[in-house]
Amino acid sequence: MRAIFRMMVLSTLLIAVPAVMIFDAPSNTLVKVPLTVFGAGVVIMLAGKLVYVALPVLAVGGAVAFWVTTMPAANTVKDLKKILKREEKAGRYTTALSVLGSDWEIQRAQPNEWFRWSFPERGDKKQLDKIDIRMAVFDPNDHSDRKEGAFKFLDKFEEMDMGNMKRCCKHRQDKHDTDCKLMESLKIKRDGDHFVIRMEEDGEKVMEQKFAKKYLALGRIVDKAAKEMETAQPGLNLGEQVVLVHKNRDHKDSFWGHWSPYGDLSLRIPFNRTWVNDLRDE
Repeated sequence: MRAIFRMMVLSTLLIAVPAVMIFDAPSNTLVKVPLTVFGAGVVIMLAGKLVYVALPVLAVGGAVAFWVTTMPAANTVKDLKKILKREEKAGRYTTALSVLGSDWEIQRAQPNEWFRWSFPERGDKKQLDKIDIRMAVFDPNDHSDRKEGAFKFLDKFEEMDMGNMKRCCKHRQDKHDTDCKLMESLKIKRDGDHFVIRMEEDGEKVMEQKFAKKYLALGRIVDKAAKEMETAQPGLNLGEQVVLVHKNRDHKDSFWGHWSPYGDLSLRIPFNRTWVNDLRDE
């Protein structure tokens, strides 16, 4: 039992707390994770003395696997949250470029990356907003076995995972759950080094979600920074579609290049400046 309680503490510190702080998981995760470990530990203990071997492997090994797999995403989420926090604390004379920081830069979007949000025609209440995002994730110059393995994994579980999530939504008791409706309309697939995300839903409902509000807030910072760049460099026109890029992630000796199980990553987050300003006006 002492071993079980130690594993409960470890699972809380290594899994539950980071999940709540970094990934905005529900606060009850702090209770559910250790209780799950406790239940698994009791079952193993009743099965015999394997608890002394199996439980530490399950708890610590699971935590390590979790962090190795999600580390790139966790770092990105933390970096973007820092930008939003700097914006909240920014003074009247603080520039958007300084809010982004020295590690991030804005570039003109390439033809194969975009963010598109099509508004329904006025007067047609049945028509839904159409959202189409094509975001670069993998380094196109990387031809490693890690990357090929990641592609096979993603392609294998793409339809299965989305189908499972949608089925879980349909079994919820609350049929008016907004998150569930968004999940049912969501389609994600890999296209080469990019992820394609498509959704058809009521735009007002989408913008009520926390992730959408943060994306819009980040888009406003990016648009403002792009205007500052164009003003400082006469003749520069970044265009309607721009991408937010982490400078250090283009280098082979970067943190991501060493630790990502998916190969070298090159995340490029697209924004549509017209959409940002149109939504602000409304």
